[in-house]
Amino acid sequence: MKKYYFFVFIFLFIFLSLCFFDFLIFKKNKNLLSEIKKEKEKEMLIDIEKKELEELKDFLKKEKALEIEKQFVSKDNPVDFINFLEDFLEDQGLSAKITLQAVQDQRQGNFFIFKIIFSSSFEKIYHFLKKIENVPYFVKIERINLSVAENNGVKAEIDLKVLSK
Repeated sequence: MKKYYFFVFIFLFIFLSLCFFDFLIFKKNKNLLSEIKKEKEKEMLIDIEKKELEELKDFLKKEKALEIEKQFVSKDNPVDFINFLEDFLEDQGLSAKITLQAVQDQRQGNFFIFKIIFSSSFEKIYHFLKKIENVPYFVKIERINLSVAENNGVKAEIDLKVLSK
């Protein structure tokens, strides 16, 4: 009978030991599985964010292209730029004569040259030149001719080169 109890005791000990070790292994596996699941969720979120970032990049490229396109003067209708220039001069307190000389050269690109003639004080002319470089068009000051005008003023003749599309 003692043998019988001994075998039962050994069997119970082995069984309980296996159950305990299985519990530890399953607990470890459960933690590993939850970590793997979290990593997959993070990976999915990263993929979604990458996709959204690519869409945003495409959108910004299109917006930037439209913004750049607005900086060119239309070669068919430069009147919008002339109106802008007249308003710009008026905001500076200047009254000017604006003439257009259309020059389109395939080697150097398409552009217009606008001649602006006005009389004012040297300070106002300087202020105008500083501000004209920051207008929302591709503008380059080609030539400036200053001379003494009537009423102790300065007569300015300015040639502006404006890129066209």
